[in-house]
Amino acid sequence: MVSEHNGADVANTVLHDSPAEMPGHLSMRPFDYDLSGETHQRDVLHEQIALLYKSLFISGFSNIVAGFLFVTFMWPFSSHNELLVWLVMLMAVSCSRLLFAFLFSKEASRFSDTVWQRLFMSGAVVSGLIWGLGALWFFTDSSAVLQVALAFTVFAISAGAVATHAFQWQPSVALIVLTILPLDIMMLLQGGYLNYALAAVLSYSILFLSLTALRVYNVTLTNIKTRLEAIEKGKHLEYSSIFQRNLLSDMADALITLDNQGSVLLSNTAAERLFGYQGAELQHRKISELLTLPEIDTRASRHIKTTATHHDGHQFMVELVTTPIKLRDTIIISCLLRDMTERQQYEQMLINARDEAESANRAKSEFLSSMSHELRTPLNAILGFSQLLEMSLQDEENIASVRQILVAGEHLLALINDVLDLSKIEAGHFEVESESVDIEPLVMECIELTRPLAEKGNIQISSRFSNDGETALQADRRRLKQILINLLSNAIKYNRINGSVTVVSEQTRDRRLRITISDTGKGVAKEKQSSIFQPFERAGIDHISGIEGTGIGLAVTQKLLEMMDGEIDMSSVPGEGSSFWITLPLSMADDTVR
Repeated sequence: MVSEHNGADVANTVLHDSPAEMPGHLSMRPFDYDLSGETHQRDVLHEQIALLYKSLFISGFSNIVAGFLFVTFMWPFSSHNELLVWLVMLMAVSCSRLLFAFLFSKEASRFSDTVWQRLFMSGAVVSGLIWGLGALWFFTDSSAVLQVALAFTVFAISAGAVATHAFQWQPSVALIVLTILPLDIMMLLQGGYLNYALAAVLSYSILFLSLTALRVYNVTLTNIKTRLEAIEKGKHLEYSSIFQRNLLSDMADALITLDNQGSVLLSNTAAERLFGYQGAELQHRKISELLTLPEIDTRASRHIKTTATHHDGHQFMVELVTTPIKLRDTIIISCLLRDMTERQQYEQMLINARDEAESANRAKSEFLSSMSHELRTPLNAILGFSQLLEMSLQDEENIASVRQILVAGEHLLALINDVLDLSKIEAGHFEVESESVDIEPLVMECIELTRPLAEKGNIQISSRFSNDGETALQADRRRLKQILINLLSNAIKYNRINGSVTVVSEQTRDRRLRITISDTGKGVAKEKQSSIFQPFERAGIDHISGIEGTGIGLAVTQKLLEMMDGEIDMSSVPGEGSSFWITLPLSMADDTVR
């Protein structure tokens, strides 16, 4: 429930902390007070009940005074005992209503607003009946003065109800009708010119006073709603002001606002800390003392980096966002600042770390390249003398041993060549040629070279080529052959016994040729597929016995394809097989094979 005291406090807060003095871009949810809401209706009812019981002190005492005056006037014309009985009844009702008014003022929370409303309505009905039945009781057609006096009395009592009971229309209309109507009916029944005239006046009085009561009720209701809404708006403005002050104070970023002359109007704690000032020392300082800025744009927001000057004189870089805000007939500039010192240090650390990593990677590549050359020289000698030894031997057992040396040596030489290629590529010492390569003969040549390996596992190799005619690629023939042999060898090595390998060549829409090599092996686990092209990554097949390799082949293949404007990708279904495909540009030379 909103009180008048709270409303006054809110008004004072609003006057001292006007929202117009706060930054315009800091705002709360717009005010939205639902006049038809349940809470609002309860507040309105409580205000109405409070006004009714507050006015009941006046109407109660007035009712008692009017009762004594009525008895005094009627004393010569009516039975004294009857007048006293009627007065006692009126006093009992009036005192009871005054007691309820006193209890409400002291302990309104004892009952709900609905209970208080019913009590007030009951008192108004009983009070109206006492006055209406009293006028009827003491009515006599023997005295015209008495008739006029009774009519005037019930009219006066009813008029008083308009002033004191109309905060809710039900009790006021009930008291008016119950007070006037009995006498009005009696005069109509008695007949006569005077009675008819008075009855007409009383009937009009009922209508006039009821309409007046409704009018007062509507005006009062509107005033109550307007007042409650104003109080709620005041509370909202107070909360908004507190929220904005706390937000400005607790912001991590510095915030200052400038007038159209470039002087500081407002600053938060972060801004004072950023520039090294305390309290209100930043107020009224020119922005040129704090920042190196071009002319400030008063039409649009700007995001810039500039130099700031600390209170002790040292300079540092800041990131600045300026936003113009229109307040009434002037424009202020909101400036949000962030110190870039730590960010610059962090960025420099990242640059240094990147340079160190690249330097270490180049050193590694140079070392691998040098070591590969050093290893190939004696290995070539070993292979050469092993071949001569094989030709000179006659014993089959010795020949088989020498052949094992040759197989192991050739495998080692292939691994060294892969490492050498990878290190050259990473060191930037590797070059590829660009020539027109007829793909179909090259694929068939690679298939024949890998067929002996396939026959060991009874693996069938099939091929299908595009019929579009353009089957020449722009690539390095020797390196493309190396790539195809590597992919075919992998498809055979990682296949199953009695499996198959399929090579499909087809042209894409962007004048490139796609060559897909599919196998029927165990496939690659889904979690390993994203790292299969990383050096030394074997996609989790290290546990498979009999399969040799270091995981360099696919990494070299990817880098070679990138150097030839090509791509490689794969898909795999564990348990069903894998497909690797490469794409390369078609040859544009005049001698393209067709």
